[in-house]
Amino acid sequence: MGPSIGGFLAAHARAVLNLESILGALVTLVIVAAACRRRNQGAETPTPQPVSRWVSWVGLPAIAALVPVAFWRSLHVGLLSDDFILVRYANEFTSHDLAQAFKTGGGDGFFRPAQYLEWVGLARLAGWQPESWHLVSWFFHAAMALLVYALARRLRLPAWESLFAAGLFVVLGSRPEAVIWITGFNGEMAVTFLMLCGLLLFVRSLELQGGAAVAALIGSWIAMVVGILSNEFGYIFPLLLVLWLASQGSTPVEALRRRYRALIPFFAAAAMLFAYRWRLFGGMGGYLTRNRPQALHFGLATLHALFGRLWGVLYFPINWTMAPNLAVVVLGMFYVAALLWLAVTGCGRQGPVFRKDLLFPAGFIMVAALPPLHLLMIGPDLMKTRLLYPPSVGFCLLLAVAVRALSGRAKIAVMAAVLAFHFAALQHNIGPWLYASAKSQDACRAAAI
Repeated sequence: MGPSIGGFLAAHARAVLNLESILGALVTLVIVAAACRRRNQGAETPTPQPVSRWVSWVGLPAIAALVPVAFWRSLHVGLLSDDFILVRYANEFTSHDLAQAFKTGGGDGFFRPAQYLEWVGLARLAGWQPESWHLVSWFFHAAMALLVYALARRLRLPAWESLFAAGLFVVLGSRPEAVIWITGFNGEMAVTFLMLCGLLLFVRSLELQGGAAVAALIGSWIAMVVGILSNEFGYIFPLLLVLWLASQGSTPVEALRRRYRALIPFFAAAAMLFAYRWRLFGGMGGYLTRNRPQALHFGLATLHALFGRLWGVLYFPINWTMAPNLAVVVLGMFYVAALLWLAVTGCGRQGPVFRKDLLFPAGFIMVAALPPLHLLMIGPDLMKTRLLYPPSVGFCLLLAVAVRALSGRAKIAVMAAVLAFHFAALQHNIGPWLYASAKSQDACRAAAI
């Protein structure tokens, strides 16, 4: 029964993709609309209790340990596609190459000199061994899950909801391309790490005074600059800071002015780096279509990507080139039921979910989707889902905020259904990578004979 249902869905993948997009966008719209209806209640989001020893000694280590549990099957995936070129380049990189990287634009239309440094540093740890590269990737993925937890706490989410956001970030079904593919790991994963570190440092600077606040602000600025020089996603960082300040509720006017004035160095640095990039390429750069940057192409496909496909892949990341097994199908049914319960029942209650609570998570998704927007018409094979690694931070926070409106067994059931489905979808989506790796290694052995 399971394979027949999965096969039927895979055979009608195009219709399923449209249904995913509609349902994902609808669930988000209902959650946000329900929160907006409570904008005038005047209530404040309750301040969460201090972190207990249980969370520090059990919860957070469990989140980190979840990474190898979720990805253990992919440890021996070999080099694929661009990996062969990039791993060799990282191991043979010279100081002359570094000087050239800062003075010239890449032949692919991108300017990412800091990314080369990151590659070289990782090559000193991983060398030529794919397993070592995967272990490094696992480490950074776990570290970012902990940063997501820290960010959730800064959003005043309770410990359980914060752990839920971090756990979902680990097992999200769209993870294989970013975590398993070495090329994907060094792009979107690295810049996401820098953006989260910079954001948390900026938030910390608002809580400190004097030299400590200035030091945290400088650290945040450095993280942004390195992020921009690593990947184009880094340019959205100043907008994330604006989102954060806007989501923090009522603030005295003078304090608000000081906070927004602190953003001037961030916008100035981003503008100067973009101007330098423009000079190197004689324009925006990036991928070209008919001698015109793809990023400047807008149309119905762009709108579909932003308001449809983006949400379909975030909520329902299933590789439809391979029929899902019975576990994915059954857990998917419970997952859809949980989402509908969360949207219709949970957010309709008088729970502590207000417009300002969802402003940052929802805004994070939309802003982080802007740099790769022209590439987000993701098909049934889930290729290019690595581009959703940064927006997925906002997605995990959004569901965690929404879940807070529930209580008791309903909250536990919804969180369990969400995590179980994405874990099963992740295992399903790892399958094609194992198949591609086996074929690649067979080809390499044949060529070596």
